Amino acid sequence: MRKERLLIYRLGSIGDTMVALPALKLIARRFPDAERVLLTNEAPANGASMATLLAGSGLVDHCITYKPGERRPGVLARLAGSIRALRADRLIYLTEPKGGLATWRDVAFFRACGITRIIGAPLSRDMRTHRPSPDGERLESEGARLARCIAALGDARLDDAESWRPFLGDDDKARADRILDGWNGAASFIALAVGARVPAKDWGEDRWAALIDGLEERCPGIGLMLVGGPADRDRAKRLIANRRLPVLDRCGEDLRVTMALLRHARLAVTSDGGPMHIAAGLGVPVVAVFSGDQPPGVWFPAGKGHVVFHPATVFHPATGDPASVHARGRRCGTGSIRAVMPDMVLDACLDHLPAPHAC
Repeated sequence: MRKERLLIYRLGSIGDTMVALPALKLIARRFPDAERVLLTNEAPANGASMATLLAGSGLVDHCITYKPGERRPGVLARLAGSIRALRADRLIYLTEPKGGLATWRDVAFFRACGITRIIGAPLSRDMRTHRPSPDGERLESEGARLARCIAALGDARLDDAESWRPFLGDDDKARADRILDGWNGAASFIALAVGARVPAKDWGEDRWAALIDGLEERCPGIGLMLVGGPADRDRAKRLIANRRLPVLDRCGEDLRVTMALLRHARLAVTSDGGPMHIAAGLGVPVVAVFSGDQPPGVWFPAGKGHVVFHPATVFHPATGDPASVHARGRRCGTGSIRAVMPDMVLDACLDHLPAPHAC
């Protein structure tokens, strides 16, 4: 008797993978003996694939990749053939919200590929929409929406820190430890993710420089590790040039090694992106700077102890209390990320660090 086969449909890269971890872990608990196949996009040119982040986790057995938006009949026919050859017993639909017509089109495509049992497809408007919090200040997270969509499978355990924790192998940890060995900032350091794949999410090199200036003045013993992709290397070099603090530039590092390095950080300061979600998943406190292009809540880091700056709000998940910090921007509008000032972020960092004489 062959094993049951599941096809799990989720697109994206690092952040999209991290917010789906509770759902993926629920699926693994619900179908522990099934062959779990991930249908996802090819790795973006300037990012990492879901397959890379999930490697070794046991959550999926292998992947089928394609280019989203591809409409050439021959390419679609080959994709349909790969799905049909899998002979999946069920499809679990975990993509970000689409319009109703696009969702129905996806369902029709998978049924044409021979999969009749589909779980999680958000066919109702409610399932495609992030619900507002009772106070109306923010929306539910994407991870929570996904959990609602597949609630028939069980409890995604969103309040359990382990649900958000990415897998790290012993080799990943050993490689990171070798990098830290001998660095004079390794005992106590802040990780800074100074780049952004999307221009609207870029806080700006001048803002990052001002923050580092403040850290040098207020906490002179802290180490700084800069993380990010290859595209962030030039900015990182400029930011750390002639600094008095212990600095280590790991931009462009292998994703899994970056993850293992982040687990040692005392604090991570990021924009809205993959490093933010990884740090939060590893239990590292995060100070995150958001653009007003993203409504508050949907992509905030999971867990407690973080501070998230939005052009109109600062949000403390530890208490659930948002408070106005800046007059410019709108909570669900197009407020610039640059409305968040470096001194605000510096103060939030210092709240997580010892007094200056102890840094």
